[in-house]
Formats: sequence, C-alpha cells, structure tokens
Amino acid sequence: MPRDAEDRRLEPFEWNSEESVRYEVALEVIGEGVAHYTALIRAAEAAGDEPEAERLRTERASCTEERRRLSPTDHEGVARVLRKYRELLRRPGDRTA
Repeated sequence: MPRDAEDRRLEPFEWNSEESVRYEVALEVIGEGVAHYTALIRAAEAAGDEPEAERLRTERASCTEERRRLSPTDHEGVARVLRKYRELLRRPGDRTA
C-alpha cells in the first residue's frame, strides 16, 4: 500500500528548531490562505457571482491539498509555501475588507 505524506511525517528525521518553526509557520500561512479564500467565496456568493465563487472554492481546495502534502522534511517546499502564501495574502485586489 502506498504511503502518503501523513505516514512520512511519522518517520524519524533530524531537524533543528528553525526548521520546525518554519514548517509550523508554513502550515499557519496555508491556514490563513484557506481563511482568505473562504472570505472571498462569501463575498462572491453575496454578490451573486457563482462562477467566481466556484473558482475560489477550487483555489481553497488547492490550499488544503497543499497543506496535506507538505512534509516537514521538504525544506524547499516549506520555503516555496512561505513565499507563495505571503504573496497571496499581500495582494490588495484580493482583500475583502
């Protein structure tokens, strides 16, 4: 049976406190991305823009999938997530308030 990211997280590995903090921050930033998309979905639904709401739901699902797949041993992946989501959350055109 194939092993998924959840199984790989349980394997022992060496990491330092900086790496562990970066991984936890990456998970938190993805969570902020999910919340961001949820607010945008609500705004699109309130405006009656179902195509936009559906597009945003797809983006939100991508966030949750990325969070599920992120491994604490994937330092490049953690760095990529930090860059991607910080940029996403800074986009002024995507803010709801």
